[in-house]
Amino acid sequence: MTSGLIRRLALIIYLNHDWTSEYGGQLELWNEDASRKEAEIEPIFNRTLLMNISETSYHGINPVVEPTGRSRYSFMIYYNTVGNILGKEMGVHSSLYAPDCYKPKPTARSLVRKWTPPVFYDFVRQRIR
Repeated sequence: MTSGLIRRLALIIYLNHDWTSEYGGQLELWNEDASRKEAEIEPIFNRTLLMNISETSYHGINPVVEPTGRSRYSFMIYYNTVGNILGKEMGVHSSLYAPDCYKPKPTARSLVRKWTPPVFYDFVRQRIR
């Protein structure tokens, strides 16, 4: 069963203290045919973004490469309404995901981290520093 609600707006508040651009995690906003990046928004603490959601609101997030493994945090709220979206029949609007070619390629480090037990991985990293 679906609610018939359509996502219209997204409010994002970034919660990252002491975040620099080198850490990644920027929100990219693309034009209506996803051929050109229009803006890149840094996920710095207390930055707030109100974004229109539609079938052509293409966006993505740069990979996070923060050296200590810290995650990028944000608080997000969606505003939903009942009705048609871009002439389509009423239904639930879901997120559109980019093709696999936009996904970051795995690195040796990311594969080692994925397959190594956390205790061993942390032990080795502390010894390398």
